[in-house]
Amino acid sequence: MTFNVPLEMAEEVCGISHSTAMLWRQKVFATVDGYQEHLYLKDRVWIDETYIFDSTLLHDDNFKQKRGLSRNLICIVVAIDIHKNTYAVICGHGKPSATRIYKALKDHIVKGSTIVHDGEKAHNMLIEKLELISEAYKADTKDKNYLENMALINNMCSWLKRYIYRFIGMRMDNLQSYLNWFVYLFRVKGAADRWPKMERILRHLVLTDIQYKRKR
Repeated sequence: MTFNVPLEMAEEVCGISHSTAMLWRQKVFATVDGYQEHLYLKDRVWIDETYIFDSTLLHDDNFKQKRGLSRNLICIVVAIDIHKNTYAVICGHGKPSATRIYKALKDHIVKGSTIVHDGEKAHNMLIEKLELISEAYKADTKDKNYLENMALINNMCSWLKRYIYRFIGMRMDNLQSYLNWFVYLFRVKGAADRWPKMERILRHLVLTDIQYKRKR
């Protein structure tokens, strides 16, 4: 899980069955369930939305491919602050409303912080209710000012999508667990100069007091 490889590789390297590999992945995920509930971003915070296709729709006889930010896409709200604290959460399907954005982030951004974003109107409720200082840069890949000031969050979204796409055949109902693990690993890697990554992850897995119950 540290290297985010597909289950098939874990099966081959460890000499285990698919069901065993899946079970151990679920046990690892269980150690970070709720991990993001107590994360708070502050001072200078970048936010954005990224989207991935909801593959479960392919099993629907009425499925039709749609263009743009349709409800065929799962919206993921991503945030990172100047201290490299990160947050990533599913925010429904399609382009999010102001209410959805507010509910996704209201408990994770400290009131009065500066919010760096692309000026999306759906961010306005969050900005108003948390009394945030808005610093907006209209999305334009030809605008040097936008590229420089939004680079941190744009890179974050790219890293997140590359991470997700490594897990071939991922079940969408486990997506939030994958996001939790991504945020945890990002924090671990960011502190690798102080605490060796592998040792810290192993310590976390051994000391976390959880009991995983297999879904039936």
